Amino acid sequence: MKKIINYIITFAVGVMFTSYSYAKKIDKLDLFIPPVGIGLLMADAAKDQELKKYVNNINVVRWNNPDQLRAGIIDGSIDITFVPSYVAANFYNKGIKFKMLNIITGGILYIISTDKSIKTIQDLKGKTVIVPFQNDMPDLVLKAMIKKLKINNINIKYVATPNVAVKMALSGKADTLLIPEVAGTKIQIIAKKKKGITFYRSINLSKEYGRIFNTKPYIPQAGVAVREEFANNHPKFLKALNETMKKSAKALLSDENRVIKITNSIWKNQGEIFAKSIKHWNMQVDSASKVKPEIEFFYNIMYNLKPAIIGGKLPSDDFYMDY
Repeated sequence: MKKIINYIITFAVGVMFTSYSYAKKIDKLDLFIPPVGIGLLMADAAKDQELKKYVNNINVVRWNNPDQLRAGIIDGSIDITFVPSYVAANFYNKGIKFKMLNIITGGILYIISTDKSIKTIQDLKGKTVIVPFQNDMPDLVLKAMIKKLKINNINIKYVATPNVAVKMALSGKADTLLIPEVAGTKIQIIAKKKKGITFYRSINLSKEYGRIFNTKPYIPQAGVAVREEFANNHPKFLKALNETMKKSAKALLSDENRVIKITNSIWKNQGEIFAKSIKHWNMQVDSASKVKPEIEFFYNIMYNLKPAIIGGKLPSDDFYMDY
């Protein structure tokens, strides 16, 4: 009997120790953000004192290109990162288990043009539109809209990156572009200031998406993806991160000086442009499970044009985290 009691005590102490170890603070954590404006949200949230309860040292690291992101996801050096939502689905379906924690924007894509008359996709008939990243998400969304409307005389001219598109616009070589924020605002400001050229914010693609597909004007374009193992080990931290991002979204939208300060700590001398751009980010933080129908609708649109972009199928239910 004494041996049994000793065994129970030993087991209980072991469980208590294990629980304590499991719950202890993370010593160091890197939060990865993209080289575009929307990453500002996580950079701001990372400074929230609430997260200090769970992590001793948080670093915000900017990935500079998709290859760097993919390498970090594959080699295990990235546990939490901002990604285009379809990227997370692609990895998940290929067996690299990254789940969507949230969606943080309803779309940052716009058509900007020097032609004031352009208001809808139909108005692009006969026009040449500069589009970065052929067969990637922005291109597929535009193509899907054109296909739905049965338009066949819009000329799409592809360029490698949004930066190339910006340079073309500022040199007078492009007058109508599909462009993400912050690049759209940057073109508008610099073209007006240095060239005297006015670029109009002609089409909000999220609104056109809603109109054309008879759905919510919301493109679940990007959010935070988390490695499954990390998610299983640190649920309280992820809940806190999601909440702090909601707080940061409200704070950034209401405080221009805050936007400028946090921007300039990561993107030198870009604070003023970010402050003017942020109102066009359609920024809202929704748990992935909450907007699952909208994500799946979006995935299906891209799948119909290029199945491989989401890994050949819709991800299963456990891809969508609930915080």
